[in-house]
Amino acid sequence: MSKNLYSFTMWYKMWFSKKNDKKVSKKQYATYLSGVQLYLTKKVDGVTYVLLQLRKGGWADNEWDAGACGHVDVGENPIQAIIHEAKEEIGVSLKEEDIQFKCSMCKCINNDNGVFSQAVYNFVMVCDKWTGEPVVCEPDKTSEVAWFPIDKLPANTILDRRAGLENILNNKSFSNFNWYKDNKNKTY
Repeated sequence: MSKNLYSFTMWYKMWFSKKNDKKVSKKQYATYLSGVQLYLTKKVDGVTYVLLQLRKGGWADNEWDAGACGHVDVGENPIQAIIHEAKEEIGVSLKEEDIQFKCSMCKCINNDNGVFSQAVYNFVMVCDKWTGEPVVCEPDKTSEVAWFPIDKLPANTILDRRAGLENILNNKSFSNFNWYKDNKNKTY
């Protein structure tokens, strides 16, 4: 894991537990506050393509999602999490040294009444080297995987995933997503 990513993760964990004057369990911290998104990339005739997966059933039904994504499990750092998610979701093996951290996003999640529920820090990464052919490994959650030009995503791409890819295209390292009434992605 990069030094900056590790520092940020440790700072946030300490700030959160002190700021709210309560102890944060490893499970609460790891499962509910950190997420990872991976975009496999390839160049064809000078155009950069990203791999997306089409979700089915449950959350984000019929919307395009990151090639692999998920929560950081207890005992994992974000790089370890994306390596296991890539194998679990699309059947590819990654090497830690080939994964590039691109940006982080602080995503506000509201409950059904529109009231703040929790913040999730998503770490967005890309990788252009892997072993294996990307395939659907969780047919109960995903109906297909497909390549798209990074600047021509399907209209039904999950909004925060689209925002993460826009951050990559615009060389932005951090953004707040869904924190404002206009639901805009504020980048820094």
